[in-house]
Amino acid sequence: MKRIPAVIVGLGSIWFLTATFGPQVAFGQSKRTTKTKEAPNESKTEHVFHFNKQQGLNNTCWSPVKEGNDGGNLLACRINLPPEVEGTIVEVRFQCEAQNQKVCQFTHECPDNGSCGNHRYKTEPHDLPVDRPRGVDWYGWTNDGNNATLSFTVVVAN
Repeated sequence: MKRIPAVIVGLGSIWFLTATFGPQVAFGQSKRTTKTKEAPNESKTEHVFHFNKQQGLNNTCWSPVKEGNDGGNLLACRINLPPEVEGTIVEVRFQCEAQNQKVCQFTHECPDNGSCGNHRYKTEPHDLPVDRPRGVDWYGWTNDGNNATLSFTVVVAN
């Protein structure tokens, strides 16, 4: 009997939970709480969200909107803080994850040197430390149809 590596089983569990119950289940626990010099009474926590990249999958960011000069597609991910998380979003960090990193080679966050058309910022609202929203729209671009996990570390200020 063949053994399935634990990493694949773990990623499959994340995908299953996300695909079945949506991004709220994929929402990670706080990784770290810190105090900043700018606002010593304000603590920040980091939370992780996962989405699929490929068209046709549940919880995907792929959109049919064509952008750029080489026929790529816009990626649009809506990231909302769950009601039980206090605070507002002050930063969003993106990472593309796949077993074969070539899959992530043609997946970029906007503005990507004009490949994103009218999306000149990676998030809307785009001035996160000032706007301090509870949800953001993240924009990226891909001309690769393979799936990858689009992971977002969201920094929340309380």
